[in-house]
Amino acid sequence: MRLDAGGLTISPEGSAERRWKFAAIRLAQGKYETEPVRVEHGEDPAEALVVDDRRFLAALRQSAPQGAASLAAGVDRELSWRTALGLFAVAAALLVAITVWGVPAIGGWVADNLPVTWEERLGSSVSSALASEEDLCTSPELQEAVESIVARLSKQAPESPYTYRVALADGILNAFALPGGYVIVFDDLLEATDSPEELAGVLAHELQHVEKRHSTRALFRDVFMSALLAAVSGDAQAGATLLNSAVSFGTLAHHRDDEEEADREGMRMLLAAQIDPAGMLQMFAKFAELEEGMPQAFAYVSTHPMSEDRQAYLAELAVAAQSTPEPLLPDADWAKLKGACRAETESPDTADGVTE
Repeated sequence: MRLDAGGLTISPEGSAERRWKFAAIRLAQGKYETEPVRVEHGEDPAEALVVDDRRFLAALRQSAPQGAASLAAGVDRELSWRTALGLFAVAAALLVAITVWGVPAIGGWVADNLPVTWEERLGSSVSSALASEEDLCTSPELQEAVESIVARLSKQAPESPYTYRVALADGILNAFALPGGYVIVFDDLLEATDSPEELAGVLAHELQHVEKRHSTRALFRDVFMSALLAAVSGDAQAGATLLNSAVSFGTLAHHRDDEEEADREGMRMLLAAQIDPAGMLQMFAKFAELEEGMPQAFAYVSTHPMSEDRQAYLAELAVAAQSTPEPLLPDADWAKLKGACRAETESPDTADGVTE
């Protein structure tokens, strides 16, 4: 092995002599004191020379016409691994940012610009799946009473593009707002009400989920790509399947901000309709009783604020409004009306839950 101003001459045992010009030599290893020196020559597949004596590196750099600069490419190659790791970290950070901020923003924009007809097809399909025909309450008197409550509430949203449809069905103490104006109220929740004003409080909250497109937004947030493809293709049935699966498995949830917005706007809707806000407050008091014994941390990790907290800030809104309520269904026997649904849909498999 011989170094001169022209390059490096290597005479491998049993092989022909090789002449490596400095311009084609790169340092692949040897930056650190604890590692041998490895130089490479030519393009892939490159020839390589490994020397354990670190004095070779000093001699190599001293002999090179441009000094250490002629071996910079090799050093850059070694540093490229660090660069690659840095780029990977940046890419990972961008992916997290897109997931946390970008996807909700894009999903929200798509949800806000969907045609109402698409939402209606979506809500109709999911409503039929969650509340099958045999589970529905068919009492015409109760259905008429509920429709009158919804009509009084909906007058406060004259510009709404939605036609509200409320299904009463056998199920847990819960209610769901679906895209396109569909709402499901289960008979356990209906049975828990002591007045039409209490049901009106629940309905006002759910109608605001519809108005603000919270369920549609949640669909695009939680199953973004599949929902986006369904929306772009106009396949409402595919969207309905996604939403139905998400609701059924409990993976679709409104953000805490959505719940608080539905609370506030629902209370304002009640007040504008001159419906006694005490009904909504009484329902939250009942839910608060169900939540007794839950750890305080629940208030911070749940998508729903604790009912006691919700009751407190809604009471402030009600007091500040100083509205004069007019009775809902003053001539109706509410206990008899709501009992008609339970008589039709009585089921031994119902269980307690908490409303949305």
